[in-house]
Amino acid sequence: MKSMNKKEGKKIAVMAAVIVGLMMFAFMPMASAGVTSFTVTPSTGYAGAVDSYDTLVTTDGVTSIYIPIAGGFLAVEPVSGGVQIARADFWNSSTKAYYGYATITVNNTDPAKVDVYCKFGNDVASSTQDVDYTAGATNTFESGFASCTSTVIIKLPEEAQKGCINLTINCADFKLDDVMIAIGQFVRNPTTAGTYTFYAEDEPATVTIKATGDYGSGVYRNGRWFLRTEDSPYATVYRVGWGRATDIPVTGDWNGDGIDTIGLYRAGEWILSDSITTPSRDYDVWWGRATDIPVTGDWNGDGIDTIGLYRDGEWIFSNSIDTPSRDQTTWWGLATDIPVTGDWNGGTDSIGLYRAGEWILSNSITTPSRDYDFLWGLSTDIPVTGDWNDDGTDSIGLYRDGEWIFSNSIDTPSRDHTAWWGLATDIPVTGDWI
Repeated sequence: MKSMNKKEGKKIAVMAAVIVGLMMFAFMPMASAGVTSFTVTPSTGYAGAVDSYDTLVTTDGVTSIYIPIAGGFLAVEPVSGGVQIARADFWNSSTKAYYGYATITVNNTDPAKVDVYCKFGNDVASSTQDVDYTAGATNTFESGFASCTSTVIIKLPEEAQKGCINLTINCADFKLDDVMIAIGQFVRNPTTAGTYTFYAEDEPATVTIKATGDYGSGVYRNGRWFLRTEDSPYATVYRVGWGRATDIPVTGDWNGDGIDTIGLYRAGEWILSDSITTPSRDYDVWWGRATDIPVTGDWNGDGIDTIGLYRDGEWIFSNSIDTPSRDQTTWWGLATDIPVTGDWNGGTDSIGLYRAGEWILSNSITTPSRDYDFLWGLSTDIPVTGDWNDDGTDSIGLYRDGEWIFSNSIDTPSRDHTAWWGLATDIPVTGDWI
């Protein structure tokens, strides 16, 4: 590696401090003298979603920066190593000459550390530093060069409390100029939709946080839940570990609060949680056999989802979770069918069958019939259901080796929305997460 001269060494040290300080919240405007313009562009901008951001900050050249961070914009801890959190590219504001770039990557060995890499011309510097992603936590980073004592102090925001970044550059040979920063999917947006305005001097920048639709998609992967909004299927709302690889995931509104949460079917045991963020055994009952297929829905129209079983063509419904029983039973379907449930006509939840690409849906549980019968999908697809367009009725979808295909209509199914996310081995789930 080429040896660094004193001036370039100072530049690299400063850039390492800058990129560490900005890696999670660089999209916030810099409230300091010399800021001439900035733009802030979220990838999706949906409320409560875990988002990525791009920003361009232009200055006259500054040596100190104070960055206020609005409450509600929280850092999301990476779940694995080797993932790039952020990249910053630097230019001279007057000559527009390109200085170089810096990256922040989650350490492969210890996800609680990050690897900082800077390249300016032929000069390269790298270091590994500790990071605390907890809301309200304070992180202090130093340049590491004896001749350049630049520091950055970061206080991460909380739900209702602001955070801040204080950056001091103690290098006479360098000033911060134009910075373009791309942050990966590691910022959770505020849960309240609205326009968030920030100021750098008199320069306003607005970030519009949009409300999400009622329904979202998700995948269950070996005991981990990844739940996203259907409006923007790339915006993760929740990531949580709960369950075993052999469990069957289920979703539903167990307490009638209007928000779906998660549950597990474990060889006849139902384990249901009223919370996604901190899942627990709020309901734990034994009902069913290891070979049964679990189904969920609001069978009696009381606004609360309960549980059911599909057993080789037999449907068994319980109106209670606490004391499950055979409140309703009916025979409808083949042992090889995949059972689905949903509110097809704006009434109460009912049942359906997916038979190698054929959808057979009934508006009644007590006297099931072929109220809807059409071909849409492949025999290898996994059927999903939900209210994709928020019109008060459920419709259908397909999960095909990581591809999501949503239709807003049952009568004339079509590719109204499509998205690629997930693995071929994932189990798809749907629900109203927000």
